[in-house]
Amino acid sequence: MFNKYFYFKSMVIIMDKIFLTKDISHILDILNFYGRGYIIGGYIRDTLLGIHPKDCDFCTDISYKRLLSIFSGYSSVSVGKSFGVIKIHLNGLTYDIAKMRRDVSFTSNRRETGIEFVDNIMEDLQRRDFTINSIAYDGRNFVYGSKLCEEDINGKTVRFIGLPSDRIKEDPLRMLRGIRLFTEKNLKNFDYDSLNAIKINANLINNISMERIREEFVKILLSDRPKLGIIYLLKCNLLQEFLPELYDCYNFEQHNPNHHKDVFGHSLLVLENTKKDIILRLAALFHDIGKPNTFSMENGVGHFYGHNIISTELTHKILSRLNFSKYIIDAVSKLVYDHMSMINVSTKSSAKKIINRVGIENIENLYFLSRADILGSFPPYNFDRIDAALNLIRGIIFANEPLSVKDLKISGKDIINLGITDGILIGEILKICLAEVLENPDKNNKEILIHIAKCNMHNNKISEKNL
Repeated sequence: MFNKYFYFKSMVIIMDKIFLTKDISHILDILNFYGRGYIIGGYIRDTLLGIHPKDCDFCTDISYKRLLSIFSGYSSVSVGKSFGVIKIHLNGLTYDIAKMRRDVSFTSNRRETGIEFVDNIMEDLQRRDFTINSIAYDGRNFVYGSKLCEEDINGKTVRFIGLPSDRIKEDPLRMLRGIRLFTEKNLKNFDYDSLNAIKINANLINNISMERIREEFVKILLSDRPKLGIIYLLKCNLLQEFLPELYDCYNFEQHNPNHHKDVFGHSLLVLENTKKDIILRLAALFHDIGKPNTFSMENGVGHFYGHNIISTELTHKILSRLNFSKYIIDAVSKLVYDHMSMINVSTKSSAKKIINRVGIENIENLYFLSRADILGSFPPYNFDRIDAALNLIRGIIFANEPLSVKDLKISGKDIINLGITDGILIGEILKICLAEVLENPDKNNKEILIHIAKCNMHNNKISEKNL
């Protein structure tokens, strides 16, 4: 009697948390008029966890063909007859409606080789990945795919539904997805058996496409707890599989008075101190990834000469392997290469060189990376030099001062008119003019620059015989 009362009481508490918009209720009413309809997945999970849900998906026992007919006035789009899924549009939002199904078999990368449509919501729920995702709601009552669903929602626990190894072998990406849910949804517990199953089956992640791995990895990095996410990737043996270069930083001591953490721990502190920007967070995670390859010891102190160069090369390799866009690869690589440069910016010339290398669009991120790098080192923290550098750079950008050869008031044509025809010499003269202008923007005047060019021609600093 006590158990029944407790169960009823907890159901009331959960039901009080569910809020359905007018449109969601409308779709659910239509499904329940023609058959049985349920809200499933993330909408229910997030609502019960106290998180504002983004998308709302439905499942039903109504046939695929009948669904298309019923929702013909809702700009319905066929996602795939073989999966029994349609998309409908209502008041500017998109909703997925799927025919209930169970999986029959899989290939190693989660391309189902067979599914069967069913009319039983329990069969549909039990094919899902985690208990907190295995909940359906028909507008009045909840249906649970496992007796642990409610317990895991209340306990904010990640747990595979059914046998963890079976769920992983059906789709190895679920290992990453579990860690992503744990970090992204601010969950508190990770079921021991589920964690252990991930450790045992970690090598199966190699059966998954890099695009799918990248998608989950990005979500982990953009969560509120990216540091915890990377730690769990390490604990579950996944880091070793798809990011071995970062794993090499684990327990690699720096033997340097400026650092109180190993390379891995320092990188996680830097990551933790950055804002939610994928370019910045990738740069934070990988900025020192080349240190194990550049370590040397002098008088009992560890040094990593040129580690920014090796880190840049490894970053480019990793991001290319994960099929990131060329834009992201380029931006992150530039930040990694110059992650130590801002502290040395003290003149307009040095500031402009940084702007040219990194790009105006990346300057703010370079500052935030530099700041996070300081916070990840041994205290006390001093930001005076990078603050001054940022102010100097901002002043240059705001004043629209010349930064490159294309900003000069003369061109190669003007040098040709002086009698120089060799392309290499023309380029050298323009570089000399640019160097003068970077130091003194007032010299960016055509007459002054022509004079500088002539002087360098006549005093033999540049001559054709030097070719």
